[in-house]
Amino acid sequence: TADLAFVKWVPDDRLSLRAGRIGSDVMMLADSRLVGYSYLTVRPSVDFFGSLFFSSFDGGDASLTLPLGGGLIRSKVFAGKIQEKAPGAPGLWDTSGSFLYGGVVDYFSGPWQFRISSSNIQYSNDLNFKFLTDNLYDLSDLTGISSARSAADAIATKDTNSHYYSLGSVYDQGPLHIEIAVIRICQETATFQDSESGYLLAGYRINTITPYIGISRWTTIKEDGTTGLPDELALSGDTLDLRPLNEAYQTILNASAANQTTTTLGVRWDVRPQIALKAQWDSIHADEKSRFPYTNARDTDWNGRTDVISLSMDLIF
Repeated sequence: TADLAFVKWVPDDRLSLRAGRIGSDVMMLADSRLVGYSYLTVRPSVDFFGSLFFSSFDGGDASLTLPLGGGLIRSKVFAGKIQEKAPGAPGLWDTSGSFLYGGVVDYFSGPWQFRISSSNIQYSNDLNFKFLTDNLYDLSDLTGISSARSAADAIATKDTNSHYYSLGSVYDQGPLHIEIAVIRICQETATFQDSESGYLLAGYRINTITPYIGISRWTTIKEDGTTGLPDELALSGDTLDLRPLNEAYQTILNASAANQTTTTLGVRWDVRPQIALKAQWDSIHADEKSRFPYTNARDTDWNGRTDVISLSMDLIF
């Protein structure tokens, strides 16, 4: 499927209307994060953008740009439906038809850009937790323990919302380039933990060479929950071992946990117009219980420390 395909109408210099498949504007620079040449680093900050699982939506947006205080203020509203599948431990999560809406306000003044944004996603489908939720519903009916049913309801994603609130700023003039952004995400489902993240990036151009340094941080707020079921249940003369079920439920609550800091050092060489070579070192320091960015990591084989060395060539044409 196409990543972007839209029609645009600009009735005058102030107003712009678009309809079709549009890049997401949930976070600063999010709509161009698939175009490697457009940003300074090898990749956008994983700590900041890692929770944004979609890159586009089908719908429309409208933006109005007006002069204000020696600069320009641009307001944008957008709405549409996501048409993507997100991978995860339970398998692919089909988010097709999830409704997205939000607004963005940018202010441009000389070398500065400031942005504030708010967005909301209402999910169209549940993750594949049926193997667990069916057992919880059955045991709740069988034992009368209502907390088991409440626990199953809590990890539903269908018709729940994720709320994104973001602030950011970019300074770009002469040799100096600075980016800073923060975001808070509030979840209505216990499957995803509320999170806060941010990053700071600075680069200094020396002719065609731009060394840069950055730091980012991603933390989540732990979901507290329990099935309310005992680890062992006496039933009709038999003893049921419910430890695997209780442990599976806690695994789901903890699967989106993140608690990590990444330090970045790199250099970009603009070899010629439209071609850039980049080398980058990322040093990741995480709590060993930080799971969301590394869904296949286990306590026995990862201590939360990772170094990543990257080389890339980006070009546009």
